[in-house]
Amino acid sequence: MPENDVAIAAIDSFIAEQSIDRSKDGWKTSLPQPPQVEFDASKRYFWNVATNIGDIKIQLMPDIAPMHVSSTIYLARLGFYDGVIFHRVITGFMAQGGDPLGQGIGGPGYNYNGEFSSSARHDRPGLLSMANAGTRHRRQPVLPHLRPDTLTSTTSTPSSAKWSKAWRTCSNSRRAARAVGAPALNC
Repeated sequence: MPENDVAIAAIDSFIAEQSIDRSKDGWKTSLPQPPQVEFDASKRYFWNVATNIGDIKIQLMPDIAPMHVSSTIYLARLGFYDGVIFHRVITGFMAQGGDPLGQGIGGPGYNYNGEFSSSARHDRPGLLSMANAGTRHRRQPVLPHLRPDTLTSTTSTPSSAKWSKAWRTCSNSRRAARAVGAPALNC
């Protein structure tokens, strides 16, 4: 990742200012909300997630969902996703993950407004969305879609994933993937 990326530097600075105690039980459920940062429009941002069933490369879409991307990068840089499972897999449809409690009811401790765009439609496998936690609020759990579908505006699309072995494995089984190690962000 380039050392001089202003968006990543802003997120790292915010993390340093917060003094988050990651050794404390439950730290993943009581985090302060990060600021929405400005992304360099000339760069493409990727999140490489290592799981126990294969790697996933996710292209983030800060031009469509800057707050979602700010939050995703913040949580990845903190290690929020380390060891978190895809707790719900609907064969051939989608896998849901990102809940630190592993039950689909948890999140990082903050919500933010949804971000929507008609140019980001769920018309192919590999698109990701954030879970709807009620009117105008999104929690961080990630919903990778395993086949094209007709989701409505109740989910927002901040990124798309490279159709990889890991997604194919999720789409053909109910086996839960688990994030391993610290996901890397490349831009």
